[in-house]
Amino acid sequence: MIVLHAKKVSIKEVLNSSYVKEDGMNLNYLIIENERVSRVNIIGTLINVRKEENEAELDDGSGIILLKSFEQKNIFEDVKVGDLVLVIAKPREFGSRYLVPEILKKTTIDWLEIRKEEVKKRTVKEPVKEETFEEKVEFIKNDKEKLLNRIRSLDDGDGVMVLDIIKENADNEELIQELLKEGEIFQPGPGKIKVLE
Repeated sequence: MIVLHAKKVSIKEVLNSSYVKEDGMNLNYLIIENERVSRVNIIGTLINVRKEENEAELDDGSGIILLKSFEQKNIFEDVKVGDLVLVIAKPREFGSRYLVPEILKKTTIDWLEIRKEEVKKRTVKEPVKEETFEEKVEFIKNDKEKLLNRIRSLDDGDGVMVLDIIKENADNEELIQELLKEGEIFQPGPGKIKVLE
């Protein structure tokens, strides 16, 4: 099963899982719980920030991993050592395992505790019934409709900031990309999206 959204995981899972490098435009991925995970969602503390090198180290209590950005030159601009952050990132491997952050924002200790419980429950949960293809398609269809309605409700006429939508739910990022490809939404300006009516 391929996981398109950012999967909530621990750093230990990222470091201990198998890494698969794909050819061409296909996304590289980790294999976690028999799922192909190309994007992860982690909450942890920054224990080392090297802004001049555009990198930092993240510790979530289960392990430490390097965060390194190549395109977003100011992603570490507003954070410092000791900050608790939520990171949406793509796993990469070159000599050692690291993460390329797409979103990095400060959060609170409450969310760290909640995340630990989420990961703990997921790793000990009993197997669930496998969804049929039709059920999955219907689920995705419903999610897209909810997101379209949310964008409409927030739009004051000039569109809605993409980051505001992703901050509400990290899973929205993948849905936004799909809706853009399908022509259901468009970008009226930098960082903004709008429903095509």
